[in-house]
Amino acid sequence: MTTRRLTYFALFIALSAVLANVKFMGSIALDSLPAFFAAVFMGPIAGGFIGLLGHLISAMLSGFPLTWPIHTVIAALMFISVYIFGRIYPHVNQAISFIVGVFFNAVLSTFISVWVMGLMNGTGFNMALVKMLMPTLLIASSISVALAVMLIELLRRRGYEKL
Repeated sequence: MTTRRLTYFALFIALSAVLANVKFMGSIALDSLPAFFAAVFMGPIAGGFIGLLGHLISAMLSGFPLTWPIHTVIAALMFISVYIFGRIYPHVNQAISFIVGVFFNAVLSTFISVWVMGLMNGTGFNMALVKMLMPTLLIASSISVALAVMLIELLRRRGYEKL
C-alpha cells in the first residue's frame, strides 16, 4: 500500500468517525458515506473496510446500543454492502447503483441483523423491530449513498478516476 493510498484510507476512516456523529436514531448515522465513495475511488475492499470500521466507530460513540456482537454482525454486513456497491458501480447506471446500495445497506442488512439478534437472544425474528428501524435506516442510507454518488460523479467529470 502506498503512502498516498494509506493516507486516503485514514482520511476516509476519520471522515466516517466525524459523520458518525450525525445521528438519526441511536447508532444510525451517516458514517457509511465515505465508505461508499471510497468503494469506487479506492476499490470495493478498501471501501468495505472503511464501512466496517465506520459502523463500529458509530456504534461505539452510541455505546453499542444493540450489543457488541450484533454491531459486529452489522459491521460485517456494512462491509458486504459497500463491497457490492463498489463492484457494480462501474458496470451499471447511477440509479441502479443507488438502489442496490440502499437495498443492501438498509433493507437486507436490517432483516439479517434482526434475525441474528433473535437467534442470539432466543426471541426469534422481530418484525416490529424491523418496522421501527427501517424508515430511519432508509433515510440515512439514502442520504449516504446519494451524496456518495454525487461526489463520485462530480469528481469523474473533473477527470478523476481513482485515488
